[in-house]
Amino acid sequence: MIKLDFYVDKITAPIIEPILKIWEQEGATFLSTFRNTTPWVAEAQKYVAGKFAENLTFNDEWEAFTPPSGNFSHAKPNITGTGDKLTINSYSHQRYNWRTDSRIDAADFYAASEVGAKLKSRAAIYDHFNQTMNVNESSCQEINQYALKWVRENWAGNQSVFDLYDKIGQPIEFVEDTNSPSGILWVNQGNIYTNTTESY
Repeated sequence: MIKLDFYVDKITAPIIEPILKIWEQEGATFLSTFRNTTPWVAEAQKYVAGKFAENLTFNDEWEAFTPPSGNFSHAKPNITGTGDKLTINSYSHQRYNWRTDSRIDAADFYAASEVGAKLKSRAAIYDHFNQTMNVNESSCQEINQYALKWVRENWAGNQSVFDLYDKIGQPIEFVEDTNSPSGILWVNQGNIYTNTTESY
């Protein structure tokens, strides 16, 4: 039993715990720690808020999404509160590989293929504070770049993971946003991935 504890505590846990933390950030619904929120989306909203972030609190709420509609489709990000106690409320939903379906025996667990987010725009935040916006609106490209940067800076696991990725992995390039068909309240278009390089 002592030997088993050693393998769990010293070998398995250091590998698994950083992955669990990333899953928690993306709001993985299959975790027992899931609290109907996607912490990463709140972080993204904080990034969009820019200079106003220090005077705001951020709350994200996970909502179910069933194509072509669902609660997520109709949720509207908003600013609540008065005076110096203001909160920006965002909404989120994740998309996972079909193999994670609980009805499939021995399903593999993947990170979300994408996290859908409804954020209060930078322009709307400037408007709320009656200020002229002198910076660019945030783009999906910009937020995705920030997501990768955030993961690298907050990764709690062994740094050798990124060292190995930088050495032999396929680099990720986030291209400029493109126009997408949408409904009234939601752009129902998933990410598009194009393999343009090879790993070494």
